[in-house]
Amino acid sequence: LNALVDSRLHRYVRRIALCIALAVLAGVGYSVYWARFEHGFTTITARQLYQSARVPPEKLFEIADRYGVRTVIDLRTAEDVTATEAERQALEDNRLAYIHLPTAQEPDQQTVRRVMEIVGNSANRPVLVYCHLGSGRAVLLTSIFRIEIVNWDSETARRTVEPLHWCGHFPPDQPEGRYLLSFVRNRPRTTFVGPEE
Repeated sequence: LNALVDSRLHRYVRRIALCIALAVLAGVGYSVYWARFEHGFTTITARQLYQSARVPPEKLFEIADRYGVRTVIDLRTAEDVTATEAERQALEDNRLAYIHLPTAQEPDQQTVRRVMEIVGNSANRPVLVYCHLGSGRAVLLTSIFRIEIVNWDSETARRTVEPLHWCGHFPPDQPEGRYLLSFVRNRPRTTFVGPEE
């Protein structure tokens, strides 16, 4: 009898372990797909603000059509001016506003103000903010948007990043986490009004 119970328990444990392994593999697979083929595209506030890694212009036009994006903010540093200008031209030829704001991993106050001005203006929305990998600068600035304009507290904005970015979240003891936690709101609390439905 004991041998039968042990055998059943062993099979049960193996099945649970197999289910856990499959769930982990599915999560990793989705993460790779999301990063590689979806360019880390994430909705921050529907019909208002989105973030991603750098998106090739042809894919960007698809995203703009699907989500109504009007303005693209590129946070990458000007490492390849030719590529940046080609991107600007392609987007502007398709009536998308392109704003290049080369940004350090921790943005200065002038950059923060400029991004909030752009996103805060309903004529510019929806806005897509991107950086090279979509797991650092873009995430940090959309988190600041949540603090400045959507009235979130810093800790909630920091914690919300974690489930969205499998390989790039902001622990409180790392530079980005410390930056968010020490961020002081520049604007008075307001009610964020999005574009008309």
